[in-house]
Amino acid sequence: MWLKSLLMGIGLSNNEADVYLALLEGGETIASGVSEKLDVSRSHVYDSLKRLTTKGLVSYVIRNDRRYFKAADPKKILEYLIEQESKLSENRKAIEDALPRLREPIQNPSDGTYVRVFDGVEGFKTILDDTLEVGGELLVFNSLGENYLKRIPKVVFENYFKERVKRKLRARIFFIEGTTVLPFPLAIYKKIGSGFSLASLFIYGNNVVIFALNPTPVSIKITSSEVARLYCTQFELMWKKTK
Repeated sequence: MWLKSLLMGIGLSNNEADVYLALLEGGETIASGVSEKLDVSRSHVYDSLKRLTTKGLVSYVIRNDRRYFKAADPKKILEYLIEQESKLSENRKAIEDALPRLREPIQNPSDGTYVRVFDGVEGFKTILDDTLEVGGELLVFNSLGENYLKRIPKVVFENYFKERVKRKLRARIFFIEGTTVLPFPLAIYKKIGSGFSLASLFIYGNNVVIFALNPTPVSIKITSSEVARLYCTQFELMWKKTK
């Protein structure tokens, strides 16, 4: 059974693994022989044999107009795996090169507004990573406070702040009087009265993100040049009026 699991782990289907092992154990035989041994329909066996032959894990000879199939030496499995790793590496490079084009519909939604909700710590980290990728100045209403450390591991913020410093990303931040805020690097802080009951909110690029803790972190990301412009305008007005 562990051999079958091993074969399936490198990408063979359930039937392909069964057929390969049947040939490996039973030796050269015709397709009907494999079908009888596995109690699987002949059509399924033929399909698996065809795919295994394409992968170089099965070969056949023709005698008296009949095909006799034989499992390839098991070392071919390693060669197949190395070949797949090479293809994966090539595909990864191709995807990395194509990412800017693939992300265009997300970054520039055709309807002008795009809303996504991110749940939990991983969703929160996704937003932090997005602010780094988009770059530019980060504007913050109601800075994230120490209450976030009860839900988000401290190391998440430490790594995020280090990366902001490395990329020389600046921020302007409003914080509510009487609250303890997380120390964003390269940031200018301004205090607003405790009467404000704003949710924590990020503005960056064409994005506005609203954060909530209930009880797990929820991040609502709005991608819209118009919405971002309106929030930026409001932020700048408040920034000028606040000492």
